[in-house]
Amino acid sequence: MTNLEWIYKRKQKLISTLKQARNEYISKVYEGLLKKKTFQEIHRDILKISKVYGISYTKPIEKFATELAKQNSKKQDIENIYFPFLLIFTQTNTLAFEEAKRYETDRKLEIIDTDIREGNKNGRIWYLISKHRDSAKDHENYQGKLYIDENWESIITDATTKERIHKYIRTNDIKTFQWVIGKPVWMITRPNCRHFYKQLSNDDVLGSSTNLLLKKNKMTFKTGKREIKTLKVGSYTKADILTIIKTYEDRLAYHRALLEKDKENKILRHFITKDKFLIAKWKEYLAKFK
Repeated sequence: MTNLEWIYKRKQKLISTLKQARNEYISKVYEGLLKKKTFQEIHRDILKISKVYGISYTKPIEKFATELAKQNSKKQDIENIYFPFLLIFTQTNTLAFEEAKRYETDRKLEIIDTDIREGNKNGRIWYLISKHRDSAKDHENYQGKLYIDENWESIITDATTKERIHKYIRTNDIKTFQWVIGKPVWMITRPNCRHFYKQLSNDDVLGSSTNLLLKKNKMTFKTGKREIKTLKVGSYTKADILTIIKTYEDRLAYHRALLEKDKENKILRHFITKDKFLIAKWKEYLAKFK
């Protein structure tokens, strides 16, 4: 497993963790409001949850829960509390995904920074980026190419080698690795980008072509590295349907967490029934792919 693949798996785990934390935050706020706790009491409960998770990526959801408690804690009548269950679910889901994207970018930049520094030490100044037939459109023109460290001239000291590199750069229109991973391209560093790179030495590159290097390093893919192949029934791919099912399963877990605090709530019971129905329907649709 490459470092970038490891990041992807950790990102998926983080999303699950943040959704679980969301369920605890929001249900704790809801319980506090039902029991007519003060804002200070509810806020202490929120901070206890944050302490258990102990990660900075819960902060936006913690802030959301705190604001929700602040807005409603002074209302005496539970009927006047503004607690739109579905809207809260959607808003906090967005926060979870945004934080997971931030995690992915942070970790990618850390790995790339380490690789560049190590490459500077051992003279591996070239970066070959993978090529995927189903690449995002705005990355098509930048994939499957060689790039070079922007500081290569301070790393390579031999005059003859420098001239050979200059000639290779001119002939093949080579751009820097730091440029392609930054604004406006964001190759590799952009969240959900499946491209990856391999560091190469002068011996690997000079006298060879990009196509030969891609073939030698097995870095050309028909459909990239996806967990799910793009099969299609009607307007939906299998990946689409699995995502929809997962969303309703998450929503079901969220509604159940809230119902634990308010067992007679008819609205929550209705939402749970609806979630179960939709999960079953989409699983029937999914069966058409088998």
